[in-house]
Order: sequence, then structure tokens, then C-alpha cells
Amino acid sequence: MAVFINIRLKMDKAWDQLNNRSKKVAHHSLFGKLLEYTFYPKLMDEIDIMQADLMTQTIDSWWEVIPEADRRVLLKGYLLPELIVAANRWSPLTDPKPVHQWLTPYFQLFEITNFTDSQKEFSKVSQIVQTKLGNCLDQAGWTVTDLSAVKMLTPLHSMWTLDAWRVFTNKFIIPKLKKHLFTIPHKHLNKAITEFKFFSAWFVLLEIQIVDNLLDDVFFPEFFSQMNRELRKDCDEIAEWYWAWREVLSPLFMKSKLVIEKLAYVLQTISNTLRLQKTSVQDKEKYVHNHRQTFKELLQKRCEKANIEFFPGRKQNGRQLYKVGVQWCYIDQNVLFKNADNSMVSLNDIHKLLVA
Repeated sequence: MAVFINIRLKMDKAWDQLNNRSKKVAHHSLFGKLLEYTFYPKLMDEIDIMQADLMTQTIDSWWEVIPEADRRVLLKGYLLPELIVAANRWSPLTDPKPVHQWLTPYFQLFEITNFTDSQKEFSKVSQIVQTKLGNCLDQAGWTVTDLSAVKMLTPLHSMWTLDAWRVFTNKFIIPKLKKHLFTIPHKHLNKAITEFKFFSAWFVLLEIQIVDNLLDDVFFPEFFSQMNRELRKDCDEIAEWYWAWREVLSPLFMKSKLVIEKLAYVLQTISNTLRLQKTSVQDKEKYVHNHRQTFKELLQKRCEKANIEFFPGRKQNGRQLYKVGVQWCYIDQNVLFKNADNSMVSLNDIHKLLVA
């Protein structure tokens, strides 16, 4: 590298002397022009554009020597046309080498060259790739459960302008994500979680507004319907359902206000339901307790209506005995028993107690 720098300094000094001999100041670097006539064409002829690592390493070795303005000439005037030809030749269905493997190193060169907008400068190449990939996804019948599209697009989407990426996803990705969310089997928790993860794999590539819209329009309505079904189950099952979905949605906690609000609503609803269920159980227990206390009164009223003698008597073995007709009886768990043989007596049959 030091050798290249020394050569550049010597050559610049020589060319500056030549420039000073002219009455007109040159609007270009004579060294840059020299590179255009010698080095750049030789570089394009000698190295196949598909050998991205070799090409970029060679350019890197000359990077500090090439004047800044001439770097842009190299990339736009010589490298970009070759990349356009290569992109037009590339076939996503037959080429064994993934497109990002040979495009990424070139795009990185555009990024370090101080272009005002490196994505826009690179768009002549990326638009070709974008069109071919979109047609490929369409013609191949791509479905959301095939995550190869995520792996393929992750290193590529940073090369595209935001507008180009939005056009691509709106046409080829979002409609299928929406359709997939409609098919999630919410009644089967584990399968529903598995299917949702095919959607969540796109979180890193989609704008949060897009994710929120899909969740709000498609996912959450059925999610809340399932919540209402879960609330009929016991506490452990409700907790398992809530925490499973909370974990799956957790990657959005720092980005999505919508998800936070929806889960807060779910948690509050579960809390209110469990509190009402507890109150209902307590009321039921209270009713049963009161019913036990008033069974004696019910029995007494039945006896009075049938003109059967009824009065409390002695206790035996810790049980209160009652004289009903001519029989001694006791009450146990809202049931009347004859003390003599522990046989059960229905309230409808208390007249039988008039017989010894």
C-alpha cells in the first residue's frame, strides 16, 4: 500500500507540473484520466464480474491511490455497467450461487464511496434483481411457510430504496402474509404458535406499521375470540395460553405500542374473569352453607303442613336427634335419616314416620 501511495504522490506531482504549464486549469485529475485509459479497462477485462471477492479485493488494494472523485467514475462508469449485464444474465431458479453473495461486496463499495444516496446509485442493478425475485416467488407458488425467502431477502433489502422495498413487499409478500394469518388454527395452541412463527420471521424485514396493521386487522380479532374460549377453562390452562403468546410476541415489545396495549387488555380481562370466578365459587359455597342451615326449617314446615309432630330431642354420638312423628331422626348433609336403622327418608315420604 505504501508503494502505491508513493507512486500516486510522485505521479500527482508530475501531473500538477504539467497542469501548471497550461493557462487553463483542468477540471479533472490527469492521474484519474490515466487510470481510465489503462487500469479500469484492464480490471474489467481480466476479472470476471461474478468473482466479487477477487474484484473488490483488487479495487481495495488501489482504493487509497485512486482520487476520491475518480472512485465514483470507476464504480458508475465501469463497474455498474458490468453489474447490470450480470444481473440480466442471472437466473434465480437455475443459478447455484445466491445473488447476494456476489452483489453485497459491490454494494459495500458504493456505500463507502460517499455517494449522496448509494441505494439510488445502485438501483439500476437492484431493480433487475427485485423484478426477477418477485416473478420467481409468484411463478414458483411461494408460501409463507417457506422461510428461504426470508434468508434470501435479508441481505438484499438493504440495497433497495425504501420505496422499491415497499412496492416489492406490497405486491409479493404482504398479501401472502395476510392470507397465512387468516389460517392460523387458534383452537390448537402449539400448532397456532408454530404457524405464527412463520409470520414473525418477517419482523426484521417489515416496517412496524405494516406488522401492526396485519396484527390488528387479521390476527388479533381471532386471537380475542380464542381468549374468550380460554376463559372458560381452569386457571392453569389460561396462564399457559397467555404466557405462550406473550413469549412469541415479545420481539415487538420495544417497537409496537399496539402489541403492548393488546396484551395489557388480555391480562386485565383474564384477571377480571378469574376474580369473578372466585366470587362465583364463594357465592355458591355460601348458598350451600345457608341451604344446610335452613334444611331443618324446611323439614319443620313440611311437618307442620302435614300435621306431623316435630321437635328437637337429645344428642346421640354427637348428632342432634329430632322427633318426627313417632321416629327419632337426624339430619346429615341436607338428608333426613331414621336413627334406628340409618335409612334415608325423603321429605316427600315423612308421613311414613307416623308408623312405628
